[in-house]
Amino acid sequence: MRPTDITRHVRARILEPDVAVTTHDEVQATYTLEQAQAEVRRAIDAGFDLDAASAGCPFKVDIPAYFQKIAEGDVDGALAIIRRSHPFPSIFGRMCHMFCQEATPPLEDVGVPWEEWRPPEWDLAPEYGAERGWNARRGTPPVTDGEPVRSDAEPAAKPRLGWSAVAGTIRGAGHGSGIPGGRGIERPAFLLLERFAGDYGDPALSPVVAERPTSGKRVAVIGAGSGGLANAWMLRRLGHDVDIYDQLSVPGGTLFAGYPAHRMAKFGVRRDNDPTSWGARFFGGRRLNKADMEAIIAEYDLTFLSVGEFDPRMVGIPGEDAIGVWNALFFIAEVGYGRTPVEGGRCIILGAGHTATDTAHVARRLGCDIKIFYRRGLDEMPIDDADPREYVNRMSEDGIEYHFLAQPVRILADEANRVRGVEFVRTRLGEPDASGRRSPHPVPGSNFVIDCEVVVEAVGESIDPASIPDSVETEDGLVRVDRHDHRTSNPKVFAGGDVIGDRGNDGAALAGIQAALTMDSVLRAEPIVLSDGRALR
Repeated sequence: MRPTDITRHVRARILEPDVAVTTHDEVQATYTLEQAQAEVRRAIDAGFDLDAASAGCPFKVDIPAYFQKIAEGDVDGALAIIRRSHPFPSIFGRMCHMFCQEATPPLEDVGVPWEEWRPPEWDLAPEYGAERGWNARRGTPPVTDGEPVRSDAEPAAKPRLGWSAVAGTIRGAGHGSGIPGGRGIERPAFLLLERFAGDYGDPALSPVVAERPTSGKRVAVIGAGSGGLANAWMLRRLGHDVDIYDQLSVPGGTLFAGYPAHRMAKFGVRRDNDPTSWGARFFGGRRLNKADMEAIIAEYDLTFLSVGEFDPRMVGIPGEDAIGVWNALFFIAEVGYGRTPVEGGRCIILGAGHTATDTAHVARRLGCDIKIFYRRGLDEMPIDDADPREYVNRMSEDGIEYHFLAQPVRILADEANRVRGVEFVRTRLGEPDASGRRSPHPVPGSNFVIDCEVVVEAVGESIDPASIPDSVETEDGLVRVDRHDHRTSNPKVFAGGDVIGDRGNDGAALAGIQAALTMDSVLRAEPIVLSDGRALR
């Protein structure tokens, strides 16, 4: 199979919106072998600079080599090449932030680079607190002033299902050529190809083996999210014994419990996040307190701390103990575990970030009518660089309503303590607060009630401060590290991921790998290996 049009990347199958909202299956399918081969041949025939793509990848995946393996039909060989650089091909093939694509020079025509293109200057987190070498929390982008929009209109009886049925589920497709105006040849579908190798290659044929002499040293990894598991994976390759502790019963952290199945296939999460296949030991269902952690730190030669943001933030209003009130991550996790938290009904979601969007998609698939309420305005939505107006308009195509400038006051319940509604007060925006967004102020006498049977609080998660050992210094809720070596104030403890302010699964994974390289040199009393000191995002 060869593409009939070399200017467009090969499209994978995508469920129609009317079908997507009836199933928890992934909206976008993985390539077939024929599709993957056609896409790599298109990339090669068009003359894309795949070496530049590899150079732009934070994990330095050998993209030309694994593309060639796919072209030859050797999927296991392609997977083996990727697994030399990181252990998460199925996962990164669904959610990585496409540094490889952005580093690939656009083509105006076959073999003709766009003359105006310049290599990207990576938006890596600067070395905040550089005078001390400590990390710091990244700031919030400036807020654009504008009149907030509130949609109070009732949706049509049968809204046209559209973008929101598949929103947030497709990455690595449809991103064009990189040339303004859309001309030129679309860049390769890098993520779809990595996902293909991860989903269909056999990991048993590329096992993790020690590449250095066994050290006899023991390392504890606390937290089995992307940071902790990447650290464990690299430490095993470097010849060290590793024990992993996590409060969840299965490894994977938020990838398993917080990502909806329709955009992150659970089989891929389970396979990419199997530390026992690397020769590490996993101890799940262990919620460690400070004393537990201090005992682990004393017992092991080194410890890598990578606890995630899985402590739910509450809105803090009366009625949160009512039956039918959920934290967003727990709501999503229930579906991931194969359980059904609700069956239809009117659902109010508090919060307007990406987790609220995920929750809306899950609730939609459970047959709910959904209203999203946010105490700030449209322009303050925490949705990264997305256009908020386009975002809301497209979500509305699926009948999901947004109500802005409305702050919850209390959750109402019936005699059996079951949710029956939420009372709100309207707000007006004032000056920016500590988050950089305009602060909401209640408007006296503007209270109103919306009836519902389900309330989901999607107002964020945090790291449980009670879990951080006293021997590890923190600042503003984050563990302090020198990002060049990821060492904390305790010389036996290193850290990475959410706990130090890393953003995203790819950012946490890179920190875990970088820390492992330093830890290896410490364990072997060799010259210290340092990273460049910048976070990925």
